[in-house]
Amino acid sequence: MTARRNLPVVTIAIFAFQLIVNFAGAYFYPELKPYVQKYQDVNRCGPMPEDYYLVYRNYLYDSQYGGTNRCVKFHKIEHSTDLHALTKISWATSGFGRRYMHGHDTLTSTPGYMARNLHTITSHHEPAAWNHHTIYIDCTSCYIGRHHYARNGYGCSLWRPVSLISQNRTDYCDFIFDAVCGSSPKYYIHDPACEDVPETIVTNKAPWSE
Repeated sequence: MTARRNLPVVTIAIFAFQLIVNFAGAYFYPELKPYVQKYQDVNRCGPMPEDYYLVYRNYLYDSQYGGTNRCVKFHKIEHSTDLHALTKISWATSGFGRRYMHGHDTLTSTPGYMARNLHTITSHHEPAAWNHHTIYIDCTSCYIGRHHYARNGYGCSLWRPVSLISQNRTDYCDFIFDAVCGSSPKYYIHDPACEDVPETIVTNKAPWSE
């Protein structure tokens, strides 16, 4: 989830069309096609310049990121290398402040890919690891991920940078999400009240030093 420049709209249309025409084929994940991997390579965007909010997903409960809690945020991180980075994700608590999950993100490639589109997140708080891969990334507008641990492997989420979240925009990112993941169900995790949630840490597990 990083950002640098937009892709031309015509390129995005081609990407979406390629996914749609193959959706009925014998693919477990319709987006995993080597000829669209350039749209799924997070490294091409460079360092992550700002935090990202989870806008919506197609599953209600997330076992890794706060269950059904709202205001899930992926915090700006510094990549150690192109393959490995520290990760920090938080969500609003039912009381006051945010609960944080700290860990490591290791980037690898799905079969047939050169781009490193597969994320393996390892938690610092407990012996747990989980995977998601990139469906689509626009370096300034959105990130769409496929969560292997959710909805029998078909979990999807759409994230937007903090600088855009207040615009409540609908664009090609939403179109791609609908084309690949379906337009229903959608569970909205972000709302305007998320901007008022304080950054106070509410956790009984010590994070790594920041």
